[in-house]
Amino acid sequence: MKKFNFKLETPLKVKKITEKIHKQKLAEAILIKLKEEDRLNNLLQTDSKIKGELESSLSDSVKVMDLSLFNTYIDDLNSSIKSQKIVVDNAVAVYNHSRVSFIEIKKERQVFEKIKEKRFRDYLKQVNLEEQKNSDESAATRHIFREERN
Repeated sequence: MKKFNFKLETPLKVKKITEKIHKQKLAEAILIKLKEEDRLNNLLQTDSKIKGELESSLSDSVKVMDLSLFNTYIDDLNSSIKSQKIVVDNAVAVYNHSRVSFIEIKKERQVFEKIKEKRFRDYLKQVNLEEQKNSDESAATRHIFREERN
């Protein structure tokens, strides 16, 4: 009996390698997304902290120069927050694209795996049928020899 040979083994290997690559890209996208979200959260916390300090400063006597610096700093911080939100949105889009791409590649690989499993089951059935046929022929031959001896 010949050995099991899956003709689509090479494409299956390619799918596995492609899946690993996409899995790595997804992991990188997740890390970037988390890093950018963390950066945005830090900016938002800084913004609320600065605004809190500004409110407490307003209750005390404040110099016009300090108020102007606070205002400039808050404007810069708001600008940074807006640009960081755009960066986070882009990171989320890359993450979503990577996730969808990974899922599609994984499904394709699973299809090849299922085909391989089905063909292997068919191969095993064929082997069992041939073994049964050989066993039946052997039993029939022994029976014929016993009959001829008697």
